[in-house]
Amino acid sequence: TPRAILVDGNGILHPRRAGIACFLGVRTGIPTIGVGKTLCCVEEDWSSVEAEDRICMGLNEAAGLVASVLPADAGVQRTDEDGALLVGKQKDMLIVDNKTLRFDCRSSPNSDECTPCPTESVAKLVPFCSGYTVNLQSSSGNVLGAVLVGHGGKSGHRRGIASAKPIYISVGHETSLQTAIRLCAELSDFRIPEPVRVADLFGRKLIREDVSSKRIACRTAEKGST
Repeated sequence: TPRAILVDGNGILHPRRAGIACFLGVRTGIPTIGVGKTLCCVEEDWSSVEAEDRICMGLNEAAGLVASVLPADAGVQRTDEDGALLVGKQKDMLIVDNKTLRFDCRSSPNSDECTPCPTESVAKLVPFCSGYTVNLQSSSGNVLGAVLVGHGGKSGHRRGIASAKPIYISVGHETSLQTAIRLCAELSDFRIPEPVRVADLFGRKLIREDVSSKRIACRTAEKGST
């Protein structure tokens, strides 16, 4: 029996607060984690474009702070003036942004502000940590999930490469969001955690084989009819 299941879908980061990861966890009794490749817009005010812009802004702020105050082999913790950033003690630690990402009129970004390039921000973070994460909050104040970006995985950091495209993590069943984030980061050789990535590749292979076998069967039937 697995100790946890990573699901290619969402947990409580869902319009009904119960995605496929929640369903699978309840049915199996095994802790589950939802891993979304795109943002599930669970409320009317949520926008994937706005979310990506805000993630880029936070990522750029984190990269600038870390690069300016910490050497690559830093062994200290530091926060900015309002306690927004928590820097890990080791290179393989994550940067946790305590400025929760929410979507309402009070937290709307400045439309005149230029969105920084996420690739450049991620490149600045690679020498110091293994990623940047920020929570996603609903209008009611509940934390529904978290964004993880810049982690790049173990293979990515060996090559000095990290992904600038985020993944969206949420609790499915019997686990905490902090545990889910850490597990996804640790299991990512690339952008997508390996269990989800391998399952996706295997599923696509089965689909190709099924389509190919059906084509062969159709051709055989056509030849037989002639």
